[in-house]
Amino acid sequence: MKAYKGETIDLASYLKEVQIAGQEAGFVVEHCYGKLSFPILALHKKCIAPKATIHLTAGIHGDEPAGSMAILKLLQNNVFSEDFDVILFPLLNPEGMQANQRENGKSKDINRDYLKLETPEARCHTQWLKNNIQRFDVSLNLHEDWEAQGYYLYENNPYGEISVAQEILDAVKPITGIDTSSIIDTCPAKNGIIRIHELNGSELLLEGEWPETFYMMKNYTRHSYTFESPSNMFPLAERTKAHYIAVKQVLHALEYNGYWFDI
Repeated sequence: MKAYKGETIDLASYLKEVQIAGQEAGFVVEHCYGKLSFPILALHKKCIAPKATIHLTAGIHGDEPAGSMAILKLLQNNVFSEDFDVILFPLLNPEGMQANQRENGKSKDINRDYLKLETPEARCHTQWLKNNIQRFDVSLNLHEDWEAQGYYLYENNPYGEISVAQEILDAVKPITGIDTSSIIDTCPAKNGIIRIHELNGSELLLEGEWPETFYMMKNYTRHSYTFESPSNMFPLAERTKAHYIAVKQVLHALEYNGYWFDI
């Protein structure tokens, strides 16, 4: 099996449900089009004196539906504290999701385009951030990996701030297990954790190409996590639950620790 072969989502129904759930949870919902057939939804919830600011995205690869479904569930359950500023992009690649393919409608991998910004999806995302946001405390990116043997994550934490990587994996382990491989996607890993700030360029194999997390670390934050669920090992509902719990673990840490750093 050389691709994701699992359940897909109905794009039109999903976009409608996210908009309704977001508005009911107190988010402002904006439609970002660029030259796209389907909108990229940007959801923003502000408070007067935020304890923390969170950036959360999913669906940048169209064959990875669990992250987008997890954001919908987070909105429906209204889990975001009133003390947080929250920025959500529930589905960054709607045309890819419609086709159940990793790339966008022009066969471009959006998650390698955050240096050159040639795709309309990456441009929509980054332009919205430029117009609306200065900094955030943590960036969370929800992904899936059809080759994974369990849940794993990337942490980018070069300043040695509080890490919740192990707590996240402990929370999701009962659902999807953990990928304990020593090498995951060309990168050295330890008990399901790949620490990007400890790697070199040759291990990442991304010369000249920036994934979303590189752009966020360069411009908006000092701490990011990329969560990866094992998409060909478990049903969509279980992978959605794993992402949901992983995000809630980060929210819990913010509730009790506040800022990871002073903005």
